[in-house]
Amino acid sequence: MAKMDDIVTPQELSKLIPMLPLMLYFLQDEDPKKSGIRVGRAAQQNLSRSQVLLEFLIESLLAGVSGDEIIMSTNSVKSIFYSFDPNIVAECVVLVLKEAEPPLLDSLSKKVLIDAAIEKGTESTKNFRKPLRKLNPTSFYVLGELASFIHAGPSKGVGKLCTVLSRIILLDPAEPKYHPIAASLLEALSRNSSALFGVPRRQKLEHIKPFGYRQQALTHFHQAAALRRTQHLKMFYRIRDSMYVPAAEQLFKYHGFVDIAEGIYKKYSMLPEEWKHELISLKRANVELPWFNPDKIKFLNESTTSFPTIAEHQGSNFVDSKRPKEDMVIDELVDSEMSYYITLRTFLTSYVYEIRNIAEGRLGVDAQSNLGLSKKDVNYIFGERLEDIVSLLKKMVVKMEVLMLVREPTVDPIGRAGILANILLEMYPEMKAVYGPYMSSYSKVRVTIEQAEAAQEKASKGKSNSIYGKNASFMGLWQEVSSAKAVLKSSQNGLQSLLITPVARLPRYNLFLSRVAKQLGEGHPAHKLLMQAVEVLKSVTSSVDEDIKTTENFQLKFFGELK
Repeated sequence: MAKMDDIVTPQELSKLIPMLPLMLYFLQDEDPKKSGIRVGRAAQQNLSRSQVLLEFLIESLLAGVSGDEIIMSTNSVKSIFYSFDPNIVAECVVLVLKEAEPPLLDSLSKKVLIDAAIEKGTESTKNFRKPLRKLNPTSFYVLGELASFIHAGPSKGVGKLCTVLSRIILLDPAEPKYHPIAASLLEALSRNSSALFGVPRRQKLEHIKPFGYRQQALTHFHQAAALRRTQHLKMFYRIRDSMYVPAAEQLFKYHGFVDIAEGIYKKYSMLPEEWKHELISLKRANVELPWFNPDKIKFLNESTTSFPTIAEHQGSNFVDSKRPKEDMVIDELVDSEMSYYITLRTFLTSYVYEIRNIAEGRLGVDAQSNLGLSKKDVNYIFGERLEDIVSLLKKMVVKMEVLMLVREPTVDPIGRAGILANILLEMYPEMKAVYGPYMSSYSKVRVTIEQAEAAQEKASKGKSNSIYGKNASFMGLWQEVSSAKAVLKSSQNGLQSLLITPVARLPRYNLFLSRVAKQLGEGHPAHKLLMQAVEVLKSVTSSVDEDIKTTENFQLKFFGELK
């Protein structure tokens, strides 16, 4: 049989001591009565598989260890442990406690605790509060979680387990005479684990949050892992598209590492280089990663110069009739938002900028005279209002990255529906400021285009062909651009169908939100947020309608009815 030091050294095992609380928490969550810590021959049968788990933990975690911090998220750790039989995880706990060097408790700490037990007995919890406070934080927290785990187990096995574990963690090999004292001490610690390690009296104070190691440890591990990976993703976004940098924090706030990595890969066809070894280790530990092939995936770093095409349309990756209906509605909204943004962005860059150059005379006098729109008309129809819409949509799709990349349930009870509602609530002041002027001016825009089209049609009678290319009219250029760009082909018949899109978009948000709220029902944590967003967007629409009426009345009074 292989020895432990054939794979990991006692010094490496010592680095895994901060991971013990998560192992014990996993075991307690699984039910310690069925997967308790075993010792003796039964435990030795699991040694080879325990080595596999420990080897993985060493490889994947120690690369990111800073001091006592194991920077890996709770969800990622649980996904590792679920790949193993709970008894394997329990055996790893014993091996780390038994073989680690330096151990969980140093000689001085052991002596302080044993001396307190000998001098004052094990009946009162007061006898151990001061000695326990002398332990370093990691030892205190791990010992507390171990005591809590023992206490939660079957009562008949507590004494035997305390006897065995006390010899491992509380005694020096040279002091066998203290065995009974050590066993009683560990049993007393487990029996009073809540009072000694959890400080339950603080829970009664409303201004202080409940205190206990498990809560602190899980928060610590999760935050440390999320911080490291968030920084990696921020660097990735800075290189690919710096506007998406804020999305990194939102992704790790609501989703697990594996789901985020898969989403990033499906969209960008590459991953942050820092994630490579961690994902390889997860795959070795039997975590399901069917999409991950390190030999074929491109990894990004600061020296990367070539980039795969971004898959902005991802809706087809998530077509699943078994998905909850509310998620399908949310998918429809975010996918249509991306399509809406891509269409207007393409329109702006491929057509509007060209029209402006022609109207400004940059492409020659002939092109300017054939355009069919004056410089003033071009600025009014295709000016800053349209650019403001595209800029707003870019911000929207950046914020919706958390909904587009990962379409799995979130760790927050509000779910994807709550995230969507919060995004729209956050963006509504800017939506009001941008959509209002555009919609107010649309009537005049429509009339200006119709008049220009009529004038061009009259001027072109008797001519066999329309002019295309450099000297095209604004409609001829539109036919040329829209036939060449796939995303604009649906609007190929006329500019009107595209320019009215922002006018129709604002009310559609309310329709989507109302559908989601109806599917979730009033009892869902996100329902209130959704209805709040619905009311806010209604107020935006009403305000825009008032602006339109005011503008039309002004035009009617001073310029006559628009025909």
